[in-house]
Amino acid sequence: LFMIDGRTKPIMIVQGDADRLVPREQSLALGNALSEARVPSFYIGYPGGHSFEGLTRDELRAILQLETGFIIAVHKPK
Repeated sequence: LFMIDGRTKPIMIVQGDADRLVPREQSLALGNALSEARVPSFYIGYPGGHSFEGLTRDELRAILQLETGFIIAVHKPK
């Protein structure tokens, strides 16, 4: 969080609203710091716990598709 600068690689944050290991505020602070440094980032919140706990296969698949789209978007050839 404190070492983010213009050289930081794009980051996708995926946060469960029932996560008891990583507080939502930490993820939001990371997202804000990335935004301030103009680092491409994407935040996805989902109804569940840490490590995709509580998600159905379809919900997990949808998140993985968003992740794939983000990776393609930020790493497209120039």
